[in-house]
Amino acid sequence: MPPEFEVWLVDEALNLTQNLRETPRFYLAGSEEPKTLKLVVGKSEFIGETVATAKNIPTDFELSQNFPNPFNPATTIRYGLPKEERVILKVYNILGAEVVTLVDNELKSSGYHTAIWDSRSSAKRQVASGLYFFRISAGNFMQTRKMLLIE
Repeated sequence: MPPEFEVWLVDEALNLTQNLRETPRFYLAGSEEPKTLKLVVGKSEFIGETVATAKNIPTDFELSQNFPNPFNPATTIRYGLPKEERVILKVYNILGAEVVTLVDNELKSSGYHTAIWDSRSSAKRQVASGLYFFRISAGNFMQTRKMLLIE
């Protein structure tokens, strides 16, 4: 691929875009359904026009329900940022103890983002089936949701 070309992956159903030159891996978690992704390759002017139509910016902070839910062994957590912000995304067990940090105070651009949890702890150990919570902190925004891991 010539270096002046950009390479983007677009998920139009979830309004997600990813520059594969910056982040060369794309993870899909736990879906039995077929997935349609678009690969867009070209110079920056073309990419700007093509990707801009898929890249919506939310007007408010969002933390979507994970999918699939219940899940085994992995799940996707989607969140939206109306502006660039530092993000912390953590998973907690039912006792409130931290299980893993998925996003660790990273500066994220406005738009939609995803994180994958593979049902492992920070120590890379498989966690038990049960109820877990995921919490996002981005600027003054904080929200928590529940998810269920089943074996």
